[in-house]
Amino acid sequence: MERFYIITETSSQSCPVCEATPKDFLNREKCIPKNEGLIHGLQPLHAIINVFNFLLHVAYKMDNKTWQARTSEQKKNVADRKIEIQQRLKNAFGITFDVPRTGGFGNTTTGNLCRRVFAEPEKLAEALCLDAEMVTNFSTILGVLNCKEEIDVIKLHELCQQTIQLFEEGGLYNWTKISPTVHKILFHSKEIIMMLPLSSGYFSEEGSEAKNKLLKKFRLSYARKSSVKVSLSDTFNRNMDASDPIIFSLCVNARQQKRKHRSLPKRVLQYLVNKENFEENIEFTEESTFSDNFVDELDEYIFNVEFDFEKLI
Repeated sequence: MERFYIITETSSQSCPVCEATPKDFLNREKCIPKNEGLIHGLQPLHAIINVFNFLLHVAYKMDNKTWQARTSEQKKNVADRKIEIQQRLKNAFGITFDVPRTGGFGNTTTGNLCRRVFAEPEKLAEALCLDAEMVTNFSTILGVLNCKEEIDVIKLHELCQQTIQLFEEGGLYNWTKISPTVHKILFHSKEIIMMLPLSSGYFSEEGSEAKNKLLKKFRLSYARKSSVKVSLSDTFNRNMDASDPIIFSLCVNARQQKRKHRSLPKRVLQYLVNKENFEENIEFTEESTFSDNFVDELDEYIFNVEFDFEKLI
C-alpha cells in the first residue's frame, strides 16, 4: 500500500482518487474523482483488512462516542473496550485479533482471517457490538469487489450511498472519521469499476501477494549469498524460469485442485449482472496463496520431467 501512495504522490491519510483530506471525506462536494486517480484501481484484497481494522476501531471507541481519546478516562475506556472486543471475537470465532506477532513485526489480523469473519457478518456484528446492517453492507461490498463476474454498478452504488448515510450527520456513527480505504470504496467504487476493462476482482493484489512466499523461498534456498547483487540476480532468474507458461502449466492443475472453494453468498449474487445465470454456481477461492510445497513441486517438474522440446516449440 505504501508503494501505491508513492505512485499516486498522495499522503497515506488522503484519498488518492479525489485528493480529499480526512476532514473532507464525507463532504460530497469535495469528493469529485480525478481521472489520474481512477486508473490505479481499488486494491480489493487489502481493502478487506483495512475495512476490518476500521470496524475494530469503531468498536473500541463506542463507549466514548468520540474518535480521538484525549483524556486519561477516555484512553482507559478504549483500552478496556479493546480487551473486551478481542475476547468476544475469540469466543465467537476462536481467533485472536489485533495482537502483535512474536518476532516484532505485524499482528495477528491477516487477510484470510478477515475473509473468514466477513463471511458471517451477523456473527461479526454481534461480536463487535456494532449495527448488523453496517457490517453486512461492508461484507457485501467487499465480496462484490473481489468477485470476477460482471458487477451491477448501479445497485452497488446505491448500497454504498446507503452505507455512507450511517456516517453522515444524523447517522448512527456520525462521530466516527472514516479511513481512506472506506472513503475510496464508498465514494469512488462506481467510477473505478466503470473505468476498468474487466471486473475489479481481476485486478486484485492476490497474485503479487501470493508471490511473496515464492520470492522468499527462492532468495533463501536458490540464490548465492556472496553479494546482494548476485543474490538478487539469482532470485530474479529463478522467478523468470518459474513464470514460464510451459513450466508453470505443468503443476498448475494440481495446485488448483488443492485450493479451497466455496460458493458466493446470495447477498453478493444480487449485485451481479445476469445473476439468474449464476445462482448457486459461482465459486471463488477462499485462500489464493501458493501451497507450501509448490516450490518443491515446481523443482520436481523442472528437473525430473523429460521434456520433448521439439514438440513444445
